[in-house]
Amino acid sequence: MADPVTNAPVTAPVTAADPGGAPGIVAGPVEAAGSAVSDPAAAAVTATPAVGPAPGRKGRLERRALALMTDTAANALLGMVFWVAAARLYSADQVGRASAIITAATLLCTLSQLNLGNVYARFLGGAGHRQRRMVFTGYAGVVGLAVVLGAGYAVLGPGSVLFADAWEAWLFPVAVAVLTVFVLQDMILISLDRAFWVPVENITWGVAKLGMLVALAASQPVHGIVLSWIVPALVALLGVTAYLLFRKWPKHPPVAIPDRRELTSAVGGEYVIGLVSTAVPLALPLLVVHELGLAANAYFSVPWLFATSLSLLMWNVASILLVEAANRPDQLSALLRRALRMSLLVGVVGGLGIWLVGPWLLSLLGPEYAESSAWLLRLTGLAAPAVAIVVVWTTAARSQGWLRRVLALQLCVGVGVLGLSALLLGPLGVTGIGAAFLTVQTIAAAVVVRSLLRMVRPPRRTGRHRHPGRSGRARTAPAVETGAAPLS
Repeated sequence: MADPVTNAPVTAPVTAADPGGAPGIVAGPVEAAGSAVSDPAAAAVTATPAVGPAPGRKGRLERRALALMTDTAANALLGMVFWVAAARLYSADQVGRASAIITAATLLCTLSQLNLGNVYARFLGGAGHRQRRMVFTGYAGVVGLAVVLGAGYAVLGPGSVLFADAWEAWLFPVAVAVLTVFVLQDMILISLDRAFWVPVENITWGVAKLGMLVALAASQPVHGIVLSWIVPALVALLGVTAYLLFRKWPKHPPVAIPDRRELTSAVGGEYVIGLVSTAVPLALPLLVVHELGLAANAYFSVPWLFATSLSLLMWNVASILLVEAANRPDQLSALLRRALRMSLLVGVVGGLGIWLVGPWLLSLLGPEYAESSAWLLRLTGLAAPAVAIVVVWTTAARSQGWLRRVLALQLCVGVGVLGLSALLLGPLGVTGIGAAFLTVQTIAAAVVVRSLLRMVRPPRRTGRHRHPGRSGRARTAPAVETGAAPLS
């Protein structure tokens, strides 16, 4: 699923993102909302790997991450083309109204997902014969919440301004439910080792909605934009759901899934993390408008879009790492090293590209954009390597079940960016947000980098575990240390 203006995936992460993504690496219970694993080294030795292809196979993580990054880039391009075409084919009033409806539906879709994508990434691979039930129980939960939130918005929100007629208001909760499941299906496919289907599905959706937008321009000048966005998503949803209904599900017992209480705790922890992650992107534009006015928000939103898109590419890597680490916890250190290299490559190259080319791209929008937004764009590009470190640590921490630590970091980063931005907007304008973002992300990376370096160290032998032999005397087997360490 995507942002209503750029079509960049909302979840990678999704989430993106995260904008909008992580798997459990330890077989057995996760801690309640994220306390530290007592003995990660021993747990990794005794964990039973999930059934499926070995995710440590050479280049597998990188190929799947590249597939998701291709999806992000292609849909961002298709989304831009969609809105350019909408502006040419429909009246400005209808484009503005449809954009507001899709933005509202996308926000409610994000809130309705319960951040289940991360839960699926951590536990679905090891759920055995419970996979099917786990998938469709999640379906039911998010659809129910989406309908409730959508109906509440239709009744209590600005319906008289937003909706063209009663039918549009009645169907709005259905649209929210469709988008919610459509987004969630991406992480379900990734968790079921079908990551390469995600770009196929989403690019097909992007092309189909563009074709439908053109086809409906004459016959549906009022509803055409919203219908073009929702109907292809519904068709894609039904196709993936049919595959999930009739696919051959595993019959073996679960090998790495917590009990109901602990799974509920993990869902609750992920949902709170998702709410915190959603708050900053929503609050920053409001802060800019409050402090500097509507025109300044235009100069903020475009460079911020570049920074968000670059972060989404790193969360694509994180989504794959989440699933791979859940399936093969004994390969955590190697997977982390590869994910860190790839994320840093994306961050360094992307940040350098933003620094060098970004101001020129802004000048295409007008000289006022280049003058007002260039340093905001450059500072967010400078922050990209630090963001890469934070993204990989966050994913590794999720894989250990350290949800409290992830939540604490998200809260500190969110409060820090908002608070420092509020202080710097006055003297620096929108550049103050770039300075705040760079400062807070750098501090966050410095805080977690020691823990991350411990986790990426190659495994080493630390002793010998004793196992009973046939004679009753104990015999020994080598123990392996994963290098996992709590945030320090």
